[in-house]
Amino acid sequence: MPDYKVFLGGHSFVVSYQDHLENKYSKLATELTWNEYVCNELGVSKWVKEICFKGIRGAKVTENYNLPAPMLVHGQFHIGILDIGSNDVTMSKLSEERITWHIMAEAEAMRDLFHIPVVKVCSIIHRDNAGDLSPSEFRVKAHEVNRRLQTECAARPRISYHGHEGFWRDKHGQQLADTYAHSYDGIHPNTPLGRQLYRASLTRAIHNAKRELAQL
Repeated sequence: MPDYKVFLGGHSFVVSYQDHLENKYSKLATELTWNEYVCNELGVSKWVKEICFKGIRGAKVTENYNLPAPMLVHGQFHIGILDIGSNDVTMSKLSEERITWHIMAEAEAMRDLFHIPVVKVCSIIHRDNAGDLSPSEFRVKAHEVNRRLQTECAARPRISYHGHEGFWRDKHGQQLADTYAHSYDGIHPNTPLGRQLYRASLTRAIHNAKRELAQL
């Protein structure tokens, strides 16, 4: 029987993917419960029994994202995945250092306040609709935030960096000129390819977290 429970929190990427799954689930003639369906979709049903989504549209980790305390009961989740920061990067007034600090503070809260044994911090992905910044400015700033996140995660036990793959470079390693293969709006991974990449990335994050759990 599957045992693990996963918490996935963050900005509208989380909401968008949840909406996509709910739309598919509503059209299926299936006896699967919602949790069974989601775990099957992500290919983790053998050992995960629930994936709990908590995304907030337009969330900024430096302003208005707070972990949902009533949902994060002590010891309820085994794996936490945090995907946030993209909206903060679009704001020219915010430094890479401040954004990184706030993301890591949320990750530490997941680990220390809500006692989630393993926390994965997701990278910022490329976007063209970048608020105050041009796409090239966003690219530079996001890369620096990701670099800082890798360093900060490596220095903390039970928190690790998770790089989303396929959003910056193609399968041949060439840098993508724009985001429109994976995003209709230049922000969310909401094309068929974008959803495929995001699904694969979440699956990889959960599998990697499982291996880290086994080492505790």
